[in-house]
Amino acid sequence: MSESIVRYDLDHFAESPMGNVASIDESVNFIQIAHGKHAGEGQNFIRICAKARELRPLMEECVSDGWFLYKSSPDLSTLVRADFVPRFWHRITSGEFSVDEAGTIYTLSVDSSDRRARALIVVFSSMAETFDDASLSRFFYQNFRSLGKHLDSGFAVLRIADMDGVVGGFYAPTRFAPDRIARVESLIASTAESLGVESDRVILYGASKGGSGALLYGLSSRVGWKCVAVDPVVDDVYYESAYNDSHWTAGNIFLHRKVDLYGSLADGLLEDDSAPRFAVVTSRRSPLFSQISKLAQRMPVEATAFFVSPDPSISQHSEVCPKTMRLAAGIMNVWANGMDLRPSWIDSERD
Repeated sequence: MSESIVRYDLDHFAESPMGNVASIDESVNFIQIAHGKHAGEGQNFIRICAKARELRPLMEECVSDGWFLYKSSPDLSTLVRADFVPRFWHRITSGEFSVDEAGTIYTLSVDSSDRRARALIVVFSSMAETFDDASLSRFFYQNFRSLGKHLDSGFAVLRIADMDGVVGGFYAPTRFAPDRIARVESLIASTAESLGVESDRVILYGASKGGSGALLYGLSSRVGWKCVAVDPVVDDVYYESAYNDSHWTAGNIFLHRKVDLYGSLADGLLEDDSAPRFAVVTSRRSPLFSQISKLAQRMPVEATAFFVSPDPSISQHSEVCPKTMRLAAGIMNVWANGMDLRPSWIDSERD
């Protein structure tokens, strides 16, 4: 066995646990985990631990110490050390993805030859379609791929990966990266500066988990970044109760409950905006509507434009984003061209 790999067996976890994952020697870049009695077609470490409750703490300990599942077979899963990913993941080594000094993975496309831009659109990734897949690509789902076709010329698009947690870290502080907000803010700020983009032309966008990210950094920004958050997840309760904690938020991976994190940021906003810089898009047919609307009501009225889609074809959370893309793109274009929205709460179905 190579010195860069250690191996464990889930069948003997009780007798010989992995223990303190943080104590694994720095020369080790991979952990192989034999599935044992849990082996089967389509199995991987995430799916096994999601069903076997006694193994969930093991998964939480791994990701909190920076070990992420990247490959699996029916009987074996392999985890890679986070700081080895830039030297290992082919999408980075090929130049498709970039990594900044803090280890944040991103892509940047600029619609100009002189690497200057009139506005910067920052895209936060939603959950991957197969959210519990073994591939590292689950942390960097390329949603709204056609965004460039909906934007005016001269804009740059920065996409930021969410490599944290089990299926994503919601761009929030975690045990692995308690300084996550500072890391991401630094990337956005430095990118805007290098492109010559003023802070009021930086527009954060995301849907679902990505909407959580866009709203989080809009709320935390002290330089006036704008955000378009589409049906963001702002409370952990729904997915914990309805989907057996599929986002892995009930354990000890995250430093804050979303309802507390977003609520405290919303309550701390100053009512000094002359026009909205927050656009929240949702639907009454989304199971997240109540949580989102409650948070929006805590945000300054003058700073917020709240849009409730009347589209009757929306029947669930996952349909809000694709059926409101034109609205979201329209808002981005308005802001990117230096125009303003009016403070509003647009809901044709409101009592």
